[in-house]
Parts: sequence; C-alpha cells; structure tokens
Amino acid sequence: NLQTEGGRAMFRQRVWCEVVVGVRAISKALLFPFGLLQLSIYLPIPSSLSAFLAFSYLIPWTTQNASVVRLLNDGSDYRIAQVRHRPPLPRDPEEAAARNDCGARGSSPLLPSITESEALANILSNTPTHVWMKEGDICSVCLDPFPVDAAGIAASGRAITDVCDELRRLDPPVVVTRCGHALHVQCAEAAVAAASANHVRCPLCRQPVTLQGEAAAVMFS
Repeated sequence: NLQTEGGRAMFRQRVWCEVVVGVRAISKALLFPFGLLQLSIYLPIPSSLSAFLAFSYLIPWTTQNASVVRLLNDGSDYRIAQVRHRPPLPRDPEEAAARNDCGARGSSPLLPSITESEALANILSNTPTHVWMKEGDICSVCLDPFPVDAAGIAASGRAITDVCDELRRLDPPVVVTRCGHALHVQCAEAAVAAASANHVRCPLCRQPVTLQGEAAAVMFS
C-alpha cells in the first residue's frame, strides 16, 4: 500500500534489500567459479577438473537463485494484508458468547490456511540476537501496526529469549525472525505458505529465516 507513509517506507527498504541480495548473488557467481578455476594453478589437478568444478557450482547457484527470484517476484506473501487479525478477546463473558466471528476468516482468503509447518517451527525455534522494533513500527507483510506493548517489550533490555516469549503472548502474537525483524504470527504463516520450507526469507530484509536457508545463502546468494 503506497498510499501511506509507512507503506512507502517499507517499499523503499524492500527494494534496497532486494538490490543487495542481487548484488551478493551475482558476486558469488563470479568469485566462486573464478576461485575454482585457479585450483589447477596451485594444486596438482588437471585444468579440466577445475573447470568442471566451476561449472558444477553454477548448477545449484542457478537453482537456488531461481527460487529466490520466484519468491521476490511472486509477491503472494504480502496478500495476507486483506486478512483480518483476530481481535482481542472480550473480558465480558456475555459479550464473548454473543460474538460469533473470531476474526480468523477473511472475506476472500488469498492464501491457504496452514498449520504450524516445519518452516514456521524453525522460525520460532531460531532465537535472534536482537529485535529491531520501535514505537509505531508496522508489520512488513500486512502493514498493520504491532500491539502497543510490543515496542516496550523489545526495548525492555531483558534477555532476548524472554523478549521473544513475551511478544508471542501478545494479541495478536508477534514472532521475530533470525534477522531480528518482527511479524504477526499470521503473516509469518503466510510467508511460509508462499515459499518452500528451505527458501523462506524475511519479507523485509530478504534474509533466510531458517538454518537450512542460511547455509544455502552463504554459498549461493
């Protein structure tokens, strides 16, 4: 949504991060094969073998980055913006009994409803080293603000595990990826649904959010 200042700021940061991801991937496509081609100079191996290794590197590089490009161009992980978050539970029992809509259903869901997948479990199990959140920040998927207490919890100075646990207990729950960016848990599920288990990336900075994805990114993207 480019009609809001928050949406425009989020768009600019996404574009910049995607440029950085592209430059890093291209540099590895040049540096790694070049290094493999030099093996025949410093090691007693035939030049044909070093050439084979260089070209062999480009096969998984192409596969890995093709998946990343499809994810970046698809944009389906942002379409959960039209799905409503679950509203806070009412304290009045009579009001709770009268309410028959929990807010989990959207008028036209654009992503399949999924359970906590292996990728989402990995997101929750990987503790970040810091939490990038300040007052007024919005979710990078749905562009809705985080609960009012979220920024205070992130800046409380407590142990990072305690901060993450407290954020998950908010309504709606908030999860923090390995890179330190926060998402509503429903938005994290949407990002998982839009990608394969090994190619889930932060919707904001585009860094992998699983250990498997991080290992592949170190080598190829």
